[in-house]
Formats: sequence, structure tokens, C-alpha cells
Amino acid sequence: MTGLPYRRNVAAEQWVRRWRKTIDLIRFERLERRLQALEDAEAIRNLKARYAALCDAQYDADGIAILFTEDVLWESPGLGRFEGREAIGASSEGRREFSRSRSITA
Repeated sequence: MTGLPYRRNVAAEQWVRRWRKTIDLIRFERLERRLQALEDAEAIRNLKARYAALCDAQYDADGIAILFTEDVLWESPGLGRFEGREAIGASSEGRREFSRSRSITA
């Protein structure tokens, strides 16, 4: 083998470069999906925390309603079925009045 000239395989080098770009793109897409999943989970946690805070604030009806989409459908065995953001707000207002009437006063 000594003395033989080295011949570059340009086609093979190009293939390797394309393959590496493909692998990098796949890794990047996986990272994007993982990051999106983390961001989605954080958004859900924040939404649940806002909902809980509004419930703790004696069922702020307007605040609770705004957390839902206009076409919300909420079914609850204990509370019933509510269609639309306005219905959610009205049910929240009703729960607030109920909680006020059930409060203990000295």
C-alpha cells in the first residue's frame, strides 16, 4: 500500500455530510418536541394554579369563566352540564352565592 496515491471519495464524503445533517435535524426535532411537552405541562400547571386561586377567592365568576374557551362544555356529576363560557360564569356566580350563604358568622 505504500506509495499508492490517496483518492478521495467525494461522493462518500457528501453522503456522510448529508447523513450528519439528517441526524442533527432529527435530534433537533426531538429536542423541540421534548421542550414543547415541558412548556405544555408548565402551562397546564399555571392554568390549574390560576383556577385554584380564583376558586379560593370566593369563586370569582368572571375570572373563572375567562379561563375557558367560548365553546366550553363542562359536565360534572355534582354540578351539572354547562355549555359556553357564559354558563360557566353563571355557575361560578351561583357557587359563590352558595358559599356565602353557608359561611359561619359569629
